[in-house]
Amino acid sequence: MSLVLLLGFWTGQSLPFERIAWLKVLGVRVHLAVDNIYDSIAGHFGKVLHASQRTSVIYIGVLVGDGVRIAEQVTLKWKYKQFRVWVEVETADWIPDCLEDGESSEEDEVVPVPVRR
Repeated sequence: MSLVLLLGFWTGQSLPFERIAWLKVLGVRVHLAVDNIYDSIAGHFGKVLHASQRTSVIYIGVLVGDGVRIAEQVTLKWKYKQFRVWVEVETADWIPDCLEDGESSEEDEVVPVPVRR
């Protein structure tokens, strides 16, 4: 495995504040619960970096440009009907894939999902 690292000198330029927020989407009706619907909802809050993967709980990673906690209601429109959906940021710790050790066993494997305390 090779690692390429590019470094540069900081010359005083202002860098934007960005963070990855893991959004939890609640209330999507079963007949509308497809990945592109979840990703479309998350796209209203930032750039989707990690698309949804339907499991028992949906988490979508988005890049946001502020530190404001996301907890909002969204209206989902489908065939002349409207459904309320709730979006909130997951507050549990997240361990990124890049921290995973290549030689770990299954029992100490790092899993890139939010972990409840």
